[in-house]
Amino acid sequence: MPRFWSLLTALSLMTAACSEQASVRGEVLLTKSSDSIVGGNVVNAGEFGSEFVAMIYSENEFGEPSICTGSFISETAILTAAHCIPKNIEQMNVVFADKPFVSTEVIRLSIVSTLIHPKYKKGQNDLALIRFSGGLPVGAKILQVAPRPWVILKHKHIFTLGYGRTQGFEDSTDFSQELGVLRGVNISTKNTLAKVEGFYTVQKQSGVCFGDSGGPAIVVNDSNQPILVGVANAVISSPDISDFCKYKSIYLDIGFYTAWLSTALNTDL
Repeated sequence: MPRFWSLLTALSLMTAACSEQASVRGEVLLTKSSDSIVGGNVVNAGEFGSEFVAMIYSENEFGEPSICTGSFISETAILTAAHCIPKNIEQMNVVFADKPFVSTEVIRLSIVSTLIHPKYKKGQNDLALIRFSGGLPVGAKILQVAPRPWVILKHKHIFTLGYGRTQGFEDSTDFSQELGVLRGVNISTKNTLAKVEGFYTVQKQSGVCFGDSGGPAIVVNDSNQPILVGVANAVISSPDISDFCKYKSIYLDIGFYTAWLSTALNTDL
C-alpha cells in the first residue's frame, strides 16, 4: 500500500490523544488533526463548492497527522492557512476529492513548492500558497479572489467549506465517519463582525471546526460569480461552552492581501 494511503488509513483510526492543537490569545487554530463543518451538509462531487477546494494532509515533526482545506486560486496554486504547512513539505499531500478516505476517484496533486506570507506568525498573516504542477485536476475550477476588503458587507450569507469535523468536544474520539468528508454551510453576515484584516463569525449552530483551516469563505456577486472573500484561520472558544466550535471563528479578509498574492502568483487578481 502506498505511504499516503497507509497514512490516511492510520489517520482514520487515530484517537483525540494524537491530535495537534495550538492556542493564540484564547484562539484555537483549526488544525486539530483528529477533528468538518459544524451544522452543515455533505458536499458531493459535482455539487457547488466541490470544484474549488482540495484536502491537505500532512504530518508534523512528531509524526502526528493533520488535515486542512485549501482553495484553487490559479491553475498552479492553492491558497490555504500558513499554519497548515509542515516544516518538511515531503510530509504533505494534497488531494482533490469530496471524500478522500473512501472515494475511488481521488486525484493527488504533485506539489512543487510552498510560499508562506513573509509576515506570518501565529494569529497574524496566516496565509500560504501551495504550488503544484500538471494543471488543474479534472473537475476543479479556479475560485476568484475578492479584489478589495469587506466584500462580505454587501451580501447576506457567506458559504464556507471544509474537510474537518462536525463538533469540537475536547475528548471526542467518535469522528471516523466525519473526518475527510467535504461539507459546506451558509453563515449569515448578520453574525459577522469586522476586525483588522479579517472578520469574526458567530457560530452557535453552524460554522467551521478543527480540520477546516485554510478553507474558503465564499460569496456570490451580482453576476452570480463565486468570490473568495476569506480564509478560515481559527476558532475562539468560550469557557461557558464545552464545544470549542460553537462560539466564534476567525477568517482573514483576502481583500487585504491581493497585492501579496499578485506578486506571489506574478499576475493581477
